[in-house]
Order: sequence, then structure tokens, then C-alpha cells
Amino acid sequence: MSPPVVDVPVAPEVARAAGVVPEGHYTHHEERGVTVHRTNPVFVHRDLSSLAAAEGMNVLEVGTGSGYSGALLGEIVGPGGSVTSLDIDPYLTRWANLIHHRRGLTNVRCHAADGTAGYPAAGPYDRIGAWCSPPLLPRAWVDQAAERCRIVATLPIARVPDLTVLAVLTITGGRPEVETIMGGNYIDATAAPKADLEAPGGGSTGRHGCRDTIGCPSPGGSGTTGTTPVPAPPWSASRNRGTSSRPPRRRGSPCSTGRQPRGMKG
Repeated sequence: MSPPVVDVPVAPEVARAAGVVPEGHYTHHEERGVTVHRTNPVFVHRDLSSLAAAEGMNVLEVGTGSGYSGALLGEIVGPGGSVTSLDIDPYLTRWANLIHHRRGLTNVRCHAADGTAGYPAAGPYDRIGAWCSPPLLPRAWVDQAAERCRIVATLPIARVPDLTVLAVLTITGGRPEVETIMGGNYIDATAAPKADLEAPGGGSTGRHGCRDTIGCPSPGGSGTTGTTPVPAPPWSASRNRGTSSRPPRRRGSPCSTGRQPRGMKG
């Protein structure tokens, strides 16, 4: 089967990272087994190229999945940067933390959390990449973004399930502005791990309401709780916690408003 065709060239830094990070080690791990929570690497590379992370940046990833995209980001930002990865499914974040640790990747930490709320303790962020589709652009992402932060996320264009576009936005003066859009879709952002990845829509949207979001309305990510026991890494406080307690990075002032992005209808 021919690989899918995408209209975004792979950035040199993404190609370099892909040559270092073993995709199968994350998506088909010998202990965990195959995970269904993975995206075709062609699209992973496309979306990371659109994100345009660079060495030394502080990045927020929403949707840990297998951990592969987070590992790529960790390689891209290097030891002077950091990646905070969030997923609603603690099974996925525990395994990703363990695999990162065993590979010696120390600048990526995964947390089980509602990704639409962001992770203010590690902000502000230079880049925010979301591999799930929120019902609206979360206000928290804008609030936790540094000036000129770039956000890449799939956002709705109508009140129809799965009718989304991949949007590249830049935060300027606390205001999200749409730079480009292209075809794209990720699993819906949900308030609990999804048990059936084949089901349309996102099930319960939980706390994702208009009071916390900006942008376009949409139906409501990620994850089915796994069954393979997760070994505890040496630095973990317990089996169920593989998170970092590093202090937040101080880089500029986080944006404080969440207005509607230019170029998108509310």
C-alpha cells in the first residue's frame, strides 16, 4: 500500500528526530504489546513539522498516545528544552513515562490529566500540539501560551461529528490568530478514556463547555485502559505516578485572555 500523501514537507529537525527515535519501540513495545493509540507516522511528522518546535523550547503535548510523538519532540527541543505530555488515560501516560525513562529521555514527562485544561505548572509554553479534537479551542491553552506561541490542533468547522480541520494558530498579544488550515482529524477530547475507538463522536464531553473554550463549536481524548501491568520506573513515587515535580519554567508572561481566533467563526 502506498503511503498517504500530505501537503506539508517534513521539517529537517523532525526528519532528524525520526531517524533517532524507534517508532516500533513505542507503538509495538515488547512488554506492553501493540497499542491502538497511535497515528500513522506520516501524519505525526506532518503535524510536528507544522508545530515547528525548536531546540530549547518548552512544549505542551495534548494526547500522549503511544509516546512516540512526545519522544520526537523531546529529541527536537533537546536537553535545554522540555516537553509536558498530557493524556486522559493514566495507563498510556505510565507506559510512556517508563519507555522514555528506559531510553534515557529525561526532558519529557507525561501526566494523566484533562488536556483541555492544559498544565499551568510547567508553562508558559512556546508550542502546544494537540493530538485530539476539543469541542472548542480551550481558553486554558491561550492562557498558558507564551507570546508568539504556535498551537497546532484539530478544531471543528460545524456541529457535525468528525468535521474538523487541522489549524495552525499563533498567539499574539493574548489573541489566537489562524495562520493556516488543512484537512485533519484526531480522536475527540473526552472526560474519560474511550472504551470503543470505533464509535463516532467523543462520548461524554464532561467539563468541556463554552465557558472554558473559545473558537468554533464542535462535538467532543484518547485512550482505552490497557491491561498489561506497568512496571514502576525508579524515579516514580508509586506505580500510578510517573510525573515530574520540576518547578515551572519562567519564560515571559503567560497570555491572560481567551478571545475568539481571527478567521474562525464562533
